[in-house]
Amino acid sequence: MIGVPYDLQKEPLPDIGTYTPSAAVLPHTEPLPPNAKQVNMLVAKLAAAECPIILAGRGVLRAGAQREVEELAERSGALLATTLLVRGLYDHNPFSIGVSGGFSRQIARELGIRVDLVIAIGASLTYHTVDGGSMYPNAEIA
Repeated sequence: MIGVPYDLQKEPLPDIGTYTPSAAVLPHTEPLPPNAKQVNMLVAKLAAAECPIILAGRGVLRAGAQREVEELAERSGALLATTLLVRGLYDHNPFSIGVSGGFSRQIARELGIRVDLVIAIGASLTYHTVDGGSMYPNAEIA
């Protein structure tokens, strides 16, 4: 909270020009190709995992990769979860546990304890997404 004296609140603002959002001035960057060695290591970990989960975030939605992420989960036998920002993305999938983290359902918390590998795709693993570390306490995070 910022406290501004009432008399200053009534003062007119100086003209600082037209607002330009930061997205308009940031350079456009292309996606980086994946490192083949790292991809192979992740594939091996996914194949060896007993209870993996794929955690999808806003980056999946922005990239239009919803179907590809869902297919990866289906082929590997992984559960699906989402960050709060894309809640509902995989509600149609029977292996979706819904939102991960502070707003997750009880069944998601129970399964989260069993998860041994989390693959986050297009997701920031914020404090709330992993519920302060208690959401997937026994998992390796990729």
